[in-house]
Amino acid sequence: MADCMIIPTYWSTPSVSSLKIFDHPVPIAEEGTLGRTLDNLEKLGYPDPVILFPSPTDAAIEAKVRGLAAGRSLNTYVFSESDLAAIRATLERRGFPAELLRAVDLSSYGGVRNMGLLYAALHGFENIVMIDDDECIDEGYRQAALRYMGECVDGREVLGKTGCVVDEEGRKSYDGQASFVLENWPKDERFNVLVRESLETEKRLSDCSMAFGGNMVLNLRSIRSLWDARRR
Repeated sequence: MADCMIIPTYWSTPSVSSLKIFDHPVPIAEEGTLGRTLDNLEKLGYPDPVILFPSPTDAAIEAKVRGLAAGRSLNTYVFSESDLAAIRATLERRGFPAELLRAVDLSSYGGVRNMGLLYAALHGFENIVMIDDDECIDEGYRQAALRYMGECVDGREVLGKTGCVVDEEGRKSYDGQASFVLENWPKDERFNVLVRESLETEKRLSDCSMAFGGNMVLNLRSIRSLWDARRR
């Protein structure tokens, strides 16, 4: 079975203000960073399908993303409103509670991530590599991301992985919320502690209680497990 890469991309328009939903939506009149990310993947000759998720759902935003993806040697696909309708219909046929179908959308971070998982599962992809639309990877990233996926390591099946994110100065920690406004909300501080603990272990694979949505890999069997648990 094939693997795929999923990239959510967040935008706003004069009629669709998504700033209160996403922390850094790009105004539609600007170029944003998606083009740079796609340039990077194209330069590397990334071989797997790259599925782009314009968020929130809007015709103008979808058209903007299609324009940035057009004319490239990459195998890109832009998720659309018709895809959303098809997924809702499929979920309804498979017993998903009808009253929850409207919550299956692209209007939140969780919704976007879940939609990526649903799309990949329904299209039969084996492994899903997730990055964000402001990231670049190197030539060894894909091999490292997919290594061990679906295999048994030390008696445990590897169905999901994450790794750190390195900024342009080589830092693996994040201090974007280091301000007096959020001094009583130490999310970054706690997150950085967990990142350091994971990086300092001698094991190639180690347990962790956090993950970067922009640097994460999931195996199809993990998604099926979540679906089966929901149905029970």
